[in-house]
Amino acid sequence: MTCESGIPVNQSRIGYMAPILHSITEYSTVKECLETSMAVSAKVKQEYTMVTMDLAAAKIAYDLIWAEQDKYQKVLLNLGPFHVMCSYMGAIGKMMCGSGFEDIVVEAGLCASGSIDQVMTGRHYNRAMRIHQRMLDGLERLLLASFQETMPAETVTESLHSAVCLVNEPTPFNLCMTSDSDSCMDFVNRYDSFKDRVRQGKLGKTAQFWLAYCDCVWTLLSFQRAVKENDLELFITSMRKMCALLFSADHLHYWLARCKLRSPLSCSACLCVCLCVCGTFCATLIMQNISETKRSSGFCPMRT
Repeated sequence: MTCESGIPVNQSRIGYMAPILHSITEYSTVKECLETSMAVSAKVKQEYTMVTMDLAAAKIAYDLIWAEQDKYQKVLLNLGPFHVMCSYMGAIGKMMCGSGFEDIVVEAGLCASGSIDQVMTGRHYNRAMRIHQRMLDGLERLLLASFQETMPAETVTESLHSAVCLVNEPTPFNLCMTSDSDSCMDFVNRYDSFKDRVRQGKLGKTAQFWLAYCDCVWTLLSFQRAVKENDLELFITSMRKMCALLFSADHLHYWLARCKLRSPLSCSACLCVCLCVCGTFCATLIMQNISETKRSSGFCPMRT
């Protein structure tokens, strides 16, 4: 299958299993889900079974997996990307607490003082994501301005000529012209080298700290892009970068889930099972968002 640009893509298929009308917090229910998922994986001749659960069900599943490791050694438990991003934004908020981040956001009018706590904890996904993007934009502009001061104005103008054309007219042709421009790519490489020196403390501890925040937000955006574009390699790379901050923020369940999903995911196509409570919003690993409108007392396993 190919998209409009002619790039080959893998099409995801969604199928529905029989609903299990029992509470997801029961051990017998979670065990039945794991065994059913393993049976489906064996049917399609897939070595590993990938199961996506929320945190409450995942805790029970981990107990079962650790109790019978030989039986479930090929089961990969994954927490939904939506909740992972919320947890990671909460970890970023814990890192930025007391740094003046909250004051900047409130004074800039990006968020009301009564809602800043939800942003710092990652509980309000849309608002927190928007604020982190705005803060990243502002910090990158300040860093770029500082970098331009180290270069002659004529060199900057010549290097960014194609980039300015791309901004004014974002077309595929201008994108190719910018990518093929030696002066523009040289400017980008110099800017990356400048950022590396800032990470090492060239501009002091304050700049080093705020650039660390920018790196965390870039990791978050890369993870979001990987989920939306079904990019497995970028998903794994971003996931590994998230582990350190999740661990330092004491989000151990999400850190453990990220560490478990390593080399077994390096495959071009796979089947994964997502368990969703009917009536609630959930997100699977491959970003197959399902919104159930009819409520019931059970949940429905899905295979993608």
